[in-house]
Parts: sequence; C-alpha cells; structure tokens
Amino acid sequence: LGTDGLFDNVFIDKIEDLTARVRRKSTNLDQFPQELAEALMAEAIANSKDTERDTPWAREARLEVLREVRAIRREEGPVALEYEIPKGGKPDDISIVVGVAV
Repeated sequence: LGTDGLFDNVFIDKIEDLTARVRRKSTNLDQFPQELAEALMAEAIANSKDTERDTPWAREARLEVLREVRAIRREEGPVALEYEIPKGGKPDDISIVVGVAV
C-alpha cells in the first residue's frame, strides 16, 4: 500500500522487481516487510529528487502537455507554442505500508 508519492515516482514493474529482489535477499520473513518498505522508500525518494529520470508522473505529464498542444492547434491552427516538456520525479509525501499475509 502506498501513496501517490510512491506511484508517481516508481513504475509498477520496478516495484515488482524490488519486491522480488528484497524477497530473495531476505533471510527472515518477519523482517521482509520492513526491508521492502525501506527499499521502496529509498527508490521513491531518489526518483522524486532526480530532475532527469523518467517517472510515471513525468510520463503522464508529457502526455497531458501533448494533448493540450494538439487541442490548441486544432482550435487555432498552426501556431508557435512555447512549452516545457516535464521530466524527472515529483517531490511529494511518500508513505508505504507493507504486510505479509500467511
């Protein structure tokens, strides 16, 4: 379970990879939730501070910019537009809860 601060900054496939990696390295099932939460938190924080990294937030923001540009051009025709292509992470609050059902 995580807030948007996790999911805006870490792709689902990376979460799956980290989960598998931490599970393989974990020697104690009781410690696994804490170890996974710490690994996910470290990844999310690092990505949120990285201004160049491709993140879920940046990818969706780029698509939104392109949708807006297309809409303007449909209404106004070919016009010169200045816009910034979003990239990097999104600084945000990040909360993560990991549990194990047995």
